[in-house]
Amino acid sequence: MIGTAILLYLVGSAYRFYQLRYEGIWLLDFVGIIHWRFYFFFVFGTLVKKYFEVFCRWMDNQHISATIIVAMIIIHVVLSHFFPIHTYNTITFLFQGTLGIIIVFTFFRRYQDSFNSSTFIGKWLQYIGRRTLDIYLLHYFFLPRHLEYVGLKFLQHTNPVIELFLSLFLALLVIIVCLVVSNIIRLSPFLGHYLFGVKRAES
Repeated sequence: MIGTAILLYLVGSAYRFYQLRYEGIWLLDFVGIIHWRFYFFFVFGTLVKKYFEVFCRWMDNQHISATIIVAMIIIHVVLSHFFPIHTYNTITFLFQGTLGIIIVFTFFRRYQDSFNSSTFIGKWLQYIGRRTLDIYLLHYFFLPRHLEYVGLKFLQHTNPVIELFLSLFLALLVIIVCLVVSNIIRLSPFLGHYLFGVKRAES
């Protein structure tokens, strides 16, 4: 699994470099070769699940967690000044993606008492978590169009704070719309079952 994940990552990244310099090949775009890189994260999650206790012990080590955060900052601050944004994202995709997942996981695990079902935030986060498939399938239809113009604006006038709050606002807006549509679709047991895997009530 690890060997296959690395191979697919290299193939996807190589095509990404090619696509940046030349026009993409429609057949390779059709099969989504660039997105084959995401298989690495599937393998990573599988390994974490298998060796969960060992992984948690590593993350509880303050030196390891501090090293991961510092590495994330260094990769972003240093490399982003030497490469164009598209090349930079291609190069750091694997490293920042893996480190980012670890940081988010460690944060929620360390403060899990604040996110249990007895708290307002925890209740809603768990509700969203149970509807992850619905959001995944629906969000494409509700993503704001022409966001590239907003990206160009921030590229010319960088403001990380405004970017962060705007991103959070748009993400929450899309999630809320997806949840509303999901509940409407689930009114039909047939659609709920075949689109979202909702278990049918036993007759």
